[in-house]
Amino acid sequence: MKMKKLLALMLAAVLALTMLTACGGGKGKDVDISDVNAILQSQGLDIEVKSSMELNTVMNIFKAAMKQNDVYLVDTEILASELGPLMPGFACWQVYSSSQQYDTSLEHAAANAVRDLVAGYGANYRFYVSGIELVEPSTQIRYWFVIVGAKNP
Repeated sequence: MKMKKLLALMLAAVLALTMLTACGGGKGKDVDISDVNAILQSQGLDIEVKSSMELNTVMNIFKAAMKQNDVYLVDTEILASELGPLMPGFACWQVYSSSQQYDTSLEHAAANAVRDLVAGYGANYRFYVSGIELVEPSTQIRYWFVIVGAKNP
């Protein structure tokens, strides 16, 4: 039930704030794009990812909702299936949620999300990524939440 409430809150907020994407709306935590590209190349993927103001705006809203509701990991399948209306112009997308137990950094989590998207849809797209890092106060465990979107070339 908590997940459905969180999802409803995030979707309502994203829909309300999508008007701001062209006006310099809120920005999520910057993923070091050059590090993500270096990780992908070291893993044999000749793909270049870029930053996207649209994804950063969506990510900023997710970050606020996750902090407010004390949520650090999300059900990525449910969230990805609900993102359609929030991803105009994107042909496909991947939502990835992880922790330091599985990925060594936000950039590694982003690279994993890109690889998942490429595995599912192919590499003939322009790829964009946004992500956030949250630290659970009581345990100091780091959690990563990433959205990767792909547009037609």
